[in-house]
Amino acid sequence: MIDISTITSIIIILAKPIYKHLYPAQQKAFNKAKKRWCKNDDIRLRVFFNKFYDLNKFIKNTPNYEKTLNSEEALFIDFYINELLEDKETGLIIKNCLDKLRKEQLSTEIKIGNNDIKNEIQSSKKEIISEIKLFKDELEIKIKDHLSTSKIPLNTYYYPKDYIERNIQESNNDFLYSKSKKLYENIIDSEENLFILYSEPQLGKTTEMENLAYKLQKSELFQPCLFSLKSYKTDKLKNQLSERIDLNNDKTFLILDGLDETSNIDRSRIIKEIEEIAKSYNNISIIVSCRENFKATSGLDHFKKLYLTSLTQKEAYTYISNESTDSKDIIHKFKEIEFESFMFSPFYLKSIIKYYNDNKKILPKNKTELYDYFISESFSLNEHNPKNRGNIIPKKDENKAILTKIAFCLCVTEKQEITTTELKNKLNFKDIDIKMCCDFSILKKEKEKIFFAHSTFKEFLTAKFLKSKSFKELKPYICLTNTERLNPSWYNVIMLLIGILEEDNKLLDPLITWLEKNEKELLINSDTHFINIDKKTHIFKAFFEDYKNFSEQKNSNIESKLANFGDPNEISEYLYSEISNPPKNETESKYLMNFAFEIISKLNWLYLNTKNKKNLETLLFNHLKLTKLDYKNKYPFIYNFDNEYFYT
Repeated sequence: MIDISTITSIIIILAKPIYKHLYPAQQKAFNKAKKRWCKNDDIRLRVFFNKFYDLNKFIKNTPNYEKTLNSEEALFIDFYINELLEDKETGLIIKNCLDKLRKEQLSTEIKIGNNDIKNEIQSSKKEIISEIKLFKDELEIKIKDHLSTSKIPLNTYYYPKDYIERNIQESNNDFLYSKSKKLYENIIDSEENLFILYSEPQLGKTTEMENLAYKLQKSELFQPCLFSLKSYKTDKLKNQLSERIDLNNDKTFLILDGLDETSNIDRSRIIKEIEEIAKSYNNISIIVSCRENFKATSGLDHFKKLYLTSLTQKEAYTYISNESTDSKDIIHKFKEIEFESFMFSPFYLKSIIKYYNDNKKILPKNKTELYDYFISESFSLNEHNPKNRGNIIPKKDENKAILTKIAFCLCVTEKQEITTTELKNKLNFKDIDIKMCCDFSILKKEKEKIFFAHSTFKEFLTAKFLKSKSFKELKPYICLTNTERLNPSWYNVIMLLIGILEEDNKLLDPLITWLEKNEKELLINSDTHFINIDKKTHIFKAFFEDYKNFSEQKNSNIESKLANFGDPNEISEYLYSEISNPPKNETESKYLMNFAFEIISKLNWLYLNTKNKKNLETLLFNHLKLTKLDYKNKYPFIYNFDNEYFYT
């Protein structure tokens, strides 16, 4: 029987100059084997690209394959040899190679006689095909045996509904080489096997993780296990995962979703347990998802950081066009009511299009109107559910009050779910109260557990409840004990609260003052239409001063937010001055350049005056000259400088 060592030796021999006339046959065999192995699958194609790339790289790396390929990847070599056997001359050479290898006479060149060898080729081909088949069968048996070592039934994952594919930003402080690729591309291309995916709220990290599980399973190269960390129990995480997947299988890929959706107490324990799993089972892959505002407290420092970006304008416009026949009208109305920034969040984009289609082609005036609509709509859906016929349906407003109690209780306790027993004992709920709150489809009930279908609804209801509070009453809830630091669990609640406060609300001014001093980044990420442009520019400069020498990766979308936070001309003049007078320290200077150019690339250049446009253009081209890069390496910089102004 032929082993992989013998096969790789044959490939090396066929690459010798004496057989260069056989290169077309080898290329043909390579292409056919590639098509057969990749199966028109994105992940398999990406793995192939990294492992084999083209025929030349494949041949060059052949000596290493015996040690570096797993059983599934080794099947490609089997396919390749089978395809080579279809060529008469190559088939005979392979037969001769086998004979010589068996006799350990590799130093002797193989020569082909001029006599008629047709019959010999055919008989040799049958013999070799038989041996190759045995080799392939053994590989497949090993794969099946490996899969059958665990009797754990595997989950089936499906393509997420309404999924919008977009790119992931790799953690890289060098704007010049900033990389943006799809999530599976980042994972397959990386030499690492531990990842953490950060995301802003409502950007769809859970949907992204669901899609990753689907694609990994479809490829048949991995065995994914998607686990929601909010369902974490007091039992060890390792034990909970072992009930679902074989942790000893190298093909296992753990997808741990929602580290931010756990309590502060549980989160510390979960992080420690994830690190223990990564150390004990270092051959499996792990990815954890988490909201960005937990980054400073999340741990997992040795996990490669990835960032889920907002939708691009092109992605948002494409989705609108696919979902509505009135795409131009929707886009126009987005801009008209200064709602355009919501276009780049999948959650808000989908919600607003549904609102538009259901409400005679109008858009909501603000987030409050949008959320209130969907909460009411979720009640209507259940009200018309056949299962509810014959039941007494209480008033919607009474139900909302009950929902708000549950939401506030979950936020204060930093929990994702509550039991019916806890509702009765701690909130004095009666059975009718529990039935009332479950008349909303945004609230889910599984046995005794009750939880919100999406954390954002819980956070919005809490934010709306807090509108009537004073800042003195609010502060104990949102700050970490005895500090001026915001509790990360309340980050999105405060973002939503800012967006729904009226300008005359007594809470607004003290909250904004406190955020400006302690949480500028949250303020920049929020809907701050009520802050005048001069005040925004002042906040922009203060934020830049705080962070320009701070080399830690910041919020992945903060540069885009900063570019639109304040007067564009004053911002451009300020950045021009900063870049023109960089720090003397080389590291600090490089970081400042990267940070500033990231913001400049996102500015709306159409609003800049001629002088500022010229100054920034000069900075850009001087920077390209100073880097002394060739065209190939300058392209990533230009690509990242994605701005409509340069398209004209």
